Amino acid sequence: ALEVRHRRLHTEAAAALARFGEDAGKDALVALAAEPVARLRVLKYAEELDLSEKLSEEFTTPVARAEALITLA
Repeated sequence: ALEVRHRRLHTEAAAALARFGEDAGKDALVALAAEPVARLRVLKYAEELDLSEKLSEEFTTPVARAEALITLA
């Protein structure tokens, strides 16, 4: 499922793998933070899975969150 281009499915698959301790899932979540359409969900999963420190600060700012919100409208 990590190969699927659908961002929501990709995010969910990455989170599931990360929950099982798989590095591929963790790495995929970190990479998905760059995608505004997936960013808010990724930030929540990163917080839940204690991965927040691995995310680039540029994707955690209020401006980055606002950019993500715009994609949901």
